[in-house]
Amino acid sequence: PAKASAVAVFADKLGEFQNFIKHKFFGVKECEILANSDKILGAICAFSQGVRSFNAELNLPNSSINLSITTIKENKFELLFYARAMSEEALNEVNFETKALLEGFDFECKFGEFTLPWKPVMNEFGEFILQNLQKFVPTAKLSAVHAGLECGVFVTKDPQVSAVSIGPNITSPHSINEKVELKSVQKIVNTVREIMDKL
Repeated sequence: PAKASAVAVFADKLGEFQNFIKHKFFGVKECEILANSDKILGAICAFSQGVRSFNAELNLPNSSINLSITTIKENKFELLFYARAMSEEALNEVNFETKALLEGFDFECKFGEFTLPWKPVMNEFGEFILQNLQKFVPTAKLSAVHAGLECGVFVTKDPQVSAVSIGPNITSPHSINEKVELKSVQKIVNTVREIMDKL
């Protein structure tokens, strides 16, 4: 997270803190403590964040999961996780592992929205897209990424669909420092126009 804050309760006053943690002691006072807070902390600490399986052929993560958000709604503590995978089988494995862990701490577990898997396939359509992209970005090449993309939705709805994702250069994605290289945006616009003219 870019920023995090917490009010923590301890039996005794703590000693020194790491220098990157800003802290303030509020003194001794009564406070409410969330029921089952020991189980909540146990579940969070036991959860394995990050890559769960690796695809050696593509040199990319095959599946991963992260803890996204924690909230308290109507006196219930909620944990929201986000899983990604290159196949439905790998996604189901991550879901099963997470459910088993949380139920071991007496959490109720539900599955909601998720990014649909999209296994990369090198084919004639991909080569067609690459050739047109290389007119504007000569160094472009086809590669796989471990990310949630719209292509997964299209391919899942119709497995006969071929999908390739192209886009401008970005740095520090999904952070407060995310930036886009403007000149690369125009190159993508030109590529899409070229592709549409040929189709």
